[in-house]
Amino acid sequence: MQNTMSAPQPVLLFAGQGSQYYNMGRALFDTNPTFRNTMLGLDEVATRLTGQSVIGYLYDGNKSYPLDRLLYSHPAIFMVQYALARTVSELLPAPPAYVLGSSLGETVAAAVSGAISAEDMLEIVIRQAALVEHSCTEGGMITLLHDQAIFENEPALYMNAVIAAYNYDAHFTLSAAKPALSGISSFLHTREIMYSVLPVKYAFHSSEMEKISASFPDGNRDKHFSLPVIPFYSSVYAREWYDISITYFWQVIRRRIRFKEAIESLEKKGPYYYIDCSPSGTLKNLTAKIAPSSISGRLFDVLSPFGKDREKLNTLQTSIHHISKQISLTLKT
Repeated sequence: MQNTMSAPQPVLLFAGQGSQYYNMGRALFDTNPTFRNTMLGLDEVATRLTGQSVIGYLYDGNKSYPLDRLLYSHPAIFMVQYALARTVSELLPAPPAYVLGSSLGETVAAAVSGAISAEDMLEIVIRQAALVEHSCTEGGMITLLHDQAIFENEPALYMNAVIAAYNYDAHFTLSAAKPALSGISSFLHTREIMYSVLPVKYAFHSSEMEKISASFPDGNRDKHFSLPVIPFYSSVYAREWYDISITYFWQVIRRRIRFKEAIESLEKKGPYYYIDCSPSGTLKNLTAKIAPSSISGRLFDVLSPFGKDREKLNTLQTSIHHISKQISLTLKT
């Protein structure tokens, strides 16, 4: 049913593997106390579990190689987005209407929702990374800018990869084993199809994840979940979800991402405005392609590989203030 309120409510968005880069969130870490203190607190957990400071790994100079070592990229993606969510929440007049994550971003959404503590969720994230590195064969993920029918029509694709996500019309992501990646890339290059190889060393959302189907849930039975305080929207089921459990997070890494359908479902319930807490503005860009063109004024991000994070946070604060005034006027009338 369409919401009768004319003033939009906030939805926080969280991304997964492929959105990361060295020094993500550095400007806020240096200047924003909430962001910094949240990162430092989570880094104590990460250091205890990995033997190395994730903050040190993330912010230690300008590295030329990809941030794709899972044991560090996994917690780094979680920590930066959770810290940003804490920072953004201080600007909101009320809690978000929903939290929605894509792939690994669902772990951040669960922690922000209150279904589990951030520290416990981070421990699950690190355990998952360690299990994948230990048990799964290396692979990767490739995003294609092309009509999705090509996957069904080309043996070079459907024989060697699976679809991890339909991102929007003529844009989708494949997962494949490492030996197949070079052949797929060569095929796409020969056909002059635009594509991007993500900085991900494993074939998430493919059958390769079956190798940890027992060990991942069994190794996290000590972690307990409750009903979310902030409503949790699922990219596994593309609807609001209450039964958050360790089994659910097994499904998150195994099943196809349904972020597109989740946004389409939310737009039918709205209106909402969306704050992309990802490191690179990935989900803002995807949502702009998924939803009607009228959504452009309801999309915000903060972090970017190109900088200006503090300026964008200030812009977001101003926008939230204007939207809050709109809500206040709506309630009065």
